[in-house]
Amino acid sequence: MLPASCRNAAPAHFRHLEDIPADFRDWRLPVKGAQELASTLAKHWDQAHLFRLLATLVMDGSAVGTLDKLKWTGALPEFKAICETLDSPDMIRRAESLLNNSV
Repeated sequence: MLPASCRNAAPAHFRHLEDIPADFRDWRLPVKGAQELASTLAKHWDQAHLFRLLATLVMDGSAVGTLDKLKWTGALPEFKAICETLDSPDMIRRAESLLNNSV
């Protein structure tokens, strides 16, 4: 794994993800492991965009719709099976308790 100083060099130099050239030779940065870093970025490009979206405060509500859509109405039916698979039956009780104690 590359040191943090190397991993942070390209994002610190380029203002936006889209500004980072796919070819590390076009970076014009003295970054150790630049080829590996460019390869990793290319491999995880969609995830990088997703994490940027998740880290961005959206003020217009378009990502959510309404507050009612955010209200938790309980665990999905699959949750019980997952808890049983994980041998964690207490998780079911805890989830039900959260729902019963919600305002």
